[in-house]
Amino acid sequence: MSSYFKINEHYFKTWTSEMAYILGFFYANGNISNHQTILFSHYEKDILEKIRHKLDSNHPIHQDQKTGLYNLHMNSQFIKNDLFNHFKMVTSSSKEAEFPSVPTLYLNHFIRGYFDGKGHIYKSGYLIGFDGGSNAFMQELKNILTQRSFNTKLVTSEKQYQVYISGINSVNDFANWMYKHKNLYVKRKYELFHYINHEDFNLINEKNMSYRLKKVQ
Repeated sequence: MSSYFKINEHYFKTWTSEMAYILGFFYANGNISNHQTILFSHYEKDILEKIRHKLDSNHPIHQDQKTGLYNLHMNSQFIKNDLFNHFKMVTSSSKEAEFPSVPTLYLNHFIRGYFDGKGHIYKSGYLIGFDGGSNAFMQELKNILTQRSFNTKLVTSEKQYQVYISGINSVNDFANWMYKHKNLYVKRKYELFHYINHEDFNLINEKNMSYRLKKVQ
């Protein structure tokens, strides 16, 4: 018996808060093959299950036994065309990626999706960061965050770019803005924001946090 897989072929044609989140998540951790395969990857299986549900898909989620990474592969020529044609889609790891034109109403949802894919909460001080491979994408991300009065900085390294938000007020204000009217989100990352103001923040067991935690020197 052949397997039947389904997906909402028109999902990315209409802006919603959930669509904006999934699009941001895809910019961070997604990939499109030369054929019509769309790939979402993350260490949190739960968020991939929620994304699959929103896309009305029944495609399987597989875990790479070597890396622990979960992968959701879905096939859709229509979605691939929409991502290329409407958003000029290349993922943020590409040097050619550009920040898409996101309606203001959905901007915090898009950035929350991107943060859940390529955002980090640091153990020392009040600092969070985003990673990306495109100067244009990361510069526009910095501009958007700066316009909202968050204390931001763009840092260039040999292989990628980082946008940082620092300071207790900026980090807290950013979290409040990013999670406003939240729908989809990575639960552990959301909960970690609650530890930022606690004295025992540096004592969090890193092994129990499956996403990356860095200690700033």
